[in-house]
Amino acid sequence: MSLAYYIAHQIEGRTRLRALLPLQDEEEVATLTERLGEIEGIAGLSRRNRTGSLVVEHPLKPWKELLPDLQAAGVSLEEAPQKVSEYSLSPFVELMQDLDSAISDSSAGRADSRTLVFSMLLLLGLVQLLRGQLAAPATSLFWYAYEMIRDMAKETRR
Repeated sequence: MSLAYYIAHQIEGRTRLRALLPLQDEEEVATLTERLGEIEGIAGLSRRNRTGSLVVEHPLKPWKELLPDLQAAGVSLEEAPQKVSEYSLSPFVELMQDLDSAISDSSAGRADSRTLVFSMLLLLGLVQLLRGQLAAPATSLFWYAYEMIRDMAKETRR
């Protein structure tokens, strides 16, 4: 039995290993944890089920000296996965920029997507007031999402 981990964070005497696959068999992880606890040089070990990580405390033994014992116990150390781009929404941001340009062009520069959304929100707010509804959480959430995308678009223009 071997479980795949990568080094998520490391300082002298303490290493956090994160599982490559977030959902692992609970019994396998428990068995692995027991085996790791028996390794000479490991002073403490804690499991973080929510993050799928193991924190290995090894203040008296360098990490490199522990590697053979860790591998014998069933830890397979892999390369850390590639990080997802912070701008994974960039196609959507580009679409918003195109939409913004089209609105601005068609209104001779008097309006853009922001003024259009603002006007729609005011109109929806008025409709909600006429219906006797004083709160509209969906509208607020849409506004926050719009602002987030708008801010991302500003950052990509710089």
